[in-house]
Amino acid sequence: MVEGSVKKVVIIGATSGSGRRLAEMYLAKGHLVGVTGRRTEELKKVVEGYADRAFYRTMDVTDPACVGLLDELIDEMGGMDLMIYSSGVGSQNPALVPGIEMEGVE
Repeated sequence: MVEGSVKKVVIIGATSGSGRRLAEMYLAKGHLVGVTGRRTEELKKVVEGYADRAFYRTMDVTDPACVGLLDELIDEMGGMDLMIYSSGVGSQNPALVPGIEMEGVE
């Protein structure tokens, strides 16, 4: 694509954190943006006000069905120029218990 032209951006994990902020930034710059995440209501908030260039799919990256949902999203957008994977999988650990963080680490 030519520098400065509208890009088609897909962000996996855009319901909160850096994924959500990136979606907001790309939308503010006028790009077409597709967002995914597990929380439908949060995805709706991200795309609100951008009906003509914001798309979403509710999906969980740990579910094999997410591949088909991602394909649907990309097709709806007419393709994709950039994909950002900002999804995390893990345990909540507000007390920072070391054993939780080390689970599965050899």
